[in-house]
Amino acid sequence: MHLAKWVSLGAVTLAAASCDLASAASLDVEVTHLRPTRTVTIMVFCDAAAWTGSAAPVSTRHFAARDTTQTLHIDGLPSGRCAVHVAQSPNDSAVELPDFALERHGYSGNGSHDRRPSFQRAAIQLGEKSARTTVHLFTGEHH
Repeated sequence: MHLAKWVSLGAVTLAAASCDLASAASLDVEVTHLRPTRTVTIMVFCDAAAWTGSAAPVSTRHFAARDTTQTLHIDGLPSGRCAVHVAQSPNDSAVELPDFALERHGYSGNGSHDRRPSFQRAAIQLGEKSARTTVHLFTGEHH
């Protein structure tokens, strides 16, 4: 009798875990116009309130830029509509390279502008298949 109870509990737990894995999405973020050697931060937001700064992103990843274009794969994201904000830290040597002293930003769904788009414009659909977006970095203020 107790064995049947544990087997049933195990089956329910396994089913719940497989549902979580099935609903997890992945995203490839191609970032262009990088400055090699500078740190890059990719933030994924899955609701409009978080996108405007009232909550933390669902995922934040950091990497060192080694090329002018790189792609980062992110697993474990929720399915649904999400937007991406990419920031690259400024160059430490503003005296030698003043044009490289500003932080750079880019957003999903907004390849030709440096201003933060609305969540609706920036959001991309994440689902069963791996999604892909390209983010172009621009020099300027973060809005």
